[in-house]
Amino acid sequence: MTSDNPNPKRILAIVANGAMAEIIPAMLGYAEYKCDSAYEHKAILRMLRRASKYDLVICHVAALEKEEKFYSWALRTKIPIISFAARPLNGVPEVIRERCIFLQVPFEREQLLAVVRGIFGG
Repeated sequence: MTSDNPNPKRILAIVANGAMAEIIPAMLGYAEYKCDSAYEHKAILRMLRRASKYDLVICHVAALEKEEKFYSWALRTKIPIISFAARPLNGVPEVIRERCIFLQVPFEREQLLAVVRGIFGG
């Protein structure tokens, strides 16, 4: 697959487990988005130090809840955030609901891509 876009959008996925750390970038790579992922505490903190290079963050609600520095950063940043969880929206803390676009797990690749394209205006 070759890209017509010489400057693709960069996306950071912060997830709660290794499986999602592979699935999310694969889904986004299908549409030629560049996606880095992290799920371990040290990797998440390292990624947050470089967060300004990303155009979008996708994260597990569980990662927001468990990583205090990530949660604090998410509330301050201007970078758009998509959050996802296997629970209904009313089970997500209100501050996260207000700050993030929410997807309920399971979601399909096209659902994720539609939300991402909507954020990027495409």
